[in-house]
Amino acid sequence: MCGLDALALAGFAVFYAYEIVTGKAQQIGPAVMSALLIALFAVGLYAVARAWRGPETWQRTPTLVWCALLLPVAYTALTSGKPLIGVAVGLSAVIGLWAAATTPSDRAVDAAS
Repeated sequence: MCGLDALALAGFAVFYAYEIVTGKAQQIGPAVMSALLIALFAVGLYAVARAWRGPETWQRTPTLVWCALLLPVAYTALTSGKPLIGVAVGLSAVIGLWAAATTPSDRAVDAAS
C-alpha cells in the first residue's frame, strides 16, 4: 500500500507541476510549496515501501502513522461530497493499517535465516 500511495502522491506532484508550468495555478507560491511537499512525501513513502521488501524493521511505525493520518482525509472527502475519493483513501488506510499491524515483528530474523 505504501508503494501505491507513493505513486498517487507522485502523480499529484506532477499535476501541481503541470498547473504551475501551464500558468493554471492561481497562486504560484502555494502551488510550488504543495508540489514540493507532496513530492517529499512520495519519496518518503517510496523509501518505506522499499523497506517492506527487505529485511528492515523500522518501516512499521511510519506506515501506521501515515495510514492513521489518511483516516481523517477519507472522512473529510466522504462528508464533503467526494465519496469515491473518500472510499479509495479510506480503503488504502485500513488495508495499510491492517497489513502493518499484522506483520510479524520478527520478520527480519526470519528473512535472515
